[in-house]
Amino acid sequence: MTEKYARMMEYTVPEEYKAIKDFLPKIDLISKKYIEGIIPIFLEWEKEFRREYPYLSSISRPAFSSEDKPSQTSFETYLKAEIFTYSQSTIWLYYHFIKEMTVKGINFSKQIQLNIVKQYGFSSLKEANESVKRKITECNSH
Repeated sequence: MTEKYARMMEYTVPEEYKAIKDFLPKIDLISKKYIEGIIPIFLEWEKEFRREYPYLSSISRPAFSSEDKPSQTSFETYLKAEIFTYSQSTIWLYYHFIKEMTVKGINFSKQIQLNIVKQYGFSSLKEANESVKRKITECNSH
């Protein structure tokens, strides 16, 4: 976990990251290649999720690393940092798993979000999105 948060610093606080980057394990070129294949797929899935469930996504992290701030890490940066901590073989397996999801037409980003909202008692992303919409509407009417 320490490594993941340290890697996030490259995008959120780059000057501080420079001071610690040499202490982190090096990422080999093969792993980088697979990671570069994973991230764009996830970002497309995330865009689709955010288009379909705008209220639910409004309470989550910003999507792109261009939106990173020292106090707020984007989905993209968090995902990269997480995957950078995996072993080369795990990254390879994950890459092929992600590719398989695309072939099957499964948006894994939506699947992850569905698992999260189910833990909060919702039966679907639509139900969770409508709940957030009602809460936002209530707050704005006061």
